[in-house]
Amino acid sequence: MERKKTFEGIIWGAAVTACVLTITVLAHAEFRKGEPLAPPTPEKMIERLQMDFNLTDEQTAKARVFMDESVRQEEEVLKRYGLNRDQLQVLQKDLHMARDDFFTKIESILTDKQKKTCGAHGGRWEDDHRMPPPPPPCGPSAQ
Repeated sequence: MERKKTFEGIIWGAAVTACVLTITVLAHAEFRKGEPLAPPTPEKMIERLQMDFNLTDEQTAKARVFMDESVRQEEEVLKRYGLNRDQLQVLQKDLHMARDDFFTKIESILTDKQKKTCGAHGGRWEDDHRMPPPPPPCGPSAQ
């Protein structure tokens, strides 16, 4: 019985990790919908914020300051790990494929009834096991 609980804990932990990866990927995909596959430039991101939130000039100026700081931090992180933006995109693609592989394997052990619901969120396997994208980031943690 204890083994079963441990195994269930591992499966749920893996499922939660996969869901977090899914949310991250979907958030990026939604943000870039209709745009080329290249990452958006800081200026395009500012334009998107202006459009989505109808920012005032003062808010736009502050958003630019935040964006500049964010770009600087991202560059530091990439440099720390010896990556460039293209390598980061490849890494994200590989993580996405690993997540899809996980869901394919999990689906192979589920009954039809179990496939109809996915965890506490009630996501549907028939809907490509994806939750709706989160709203655009806002607040202090959205740098």
